[in-house]
Amino acid sequence: MEGNRRLGMSAATAEILGPGITGVLVAAITAPIAILFDALSFVVSGVAVWAIRTPEPAPAPALPVSIRDEALAGARVIWRNPVLRALALRAVVAFLSAGTLFSLYVIYSIRTLHMSTPVFGFTIALGGVGSLIGAFYFIPSA
Repeated sequence: MEGNRRLGMSAATAEILGPGITGVLVAAITAPIAILFDALSFVVSGVAVWAIRTPEPAPAPALPVSIRDEALAGARVIWRNPVLRALALRAVVAFLSAGTLFSLYVIYSIRTLHMSTPVFGFTIALGGVGSLIGAFYFIPSA
């Protein structure tokens, strides 16, 4: 429970800082340059991961199975279990709906409400503040 709470706090902090900083950057240096900085951050991350020199333990020998067979076996397990099937279908609907909603949310906020990019970023960051408060004060039931 504590680990999940800390993970929620981490995600909420990213939700607060990311959109706020992005809104200011887009207003200050334009969207293409802000995207370039984002791409460069991925390059830095890749180099940092590549620089880790801790050897991985050898995996236990397993029967030769293709990735396709493993994926199909996992899908069968999920489809046969009613709880897992419901969770999987809920996840598919939620991700498709969220993708549509968030795309339209940006267009509506910028074009219809005429929000500037810093104000839009600040608005999204406010949602992160609520998430952070919820994660910080979460008290697991006994």
